[in-house]
Amino acid sequence: MPGMRISRHGKNQMRFWGITEAEIALALADPDKVTDRIKGRKNAWKKGTGYWLRVTYLEEKGGFVIVTVTPRRRGPEGENP
Repeated sequence: MPGMRISRHGKNQMRFWGITEAEIALALADPDKVTDRIKGRKNAWKKGTGYWLRVTYLEEKGGFVIVTVTPRRRGPEGENP
């Protein structure tokens, strides 16, 4: 996705959990839900097979800065996948 920059922590989390840039781009382009976080950050939630993908990001003029990505057993508001 053009305009997407991934932080060092985000890249480490991608490697650890086996998450691809394509999965992150899909979560940002078509999220199932978006929730607000602290310091102007947002979480994009995308339902996967057996898990939720949570992408924490900041919006900037040039696009998105991905802070971290994690698979979660429960989604926003405690929803199961």
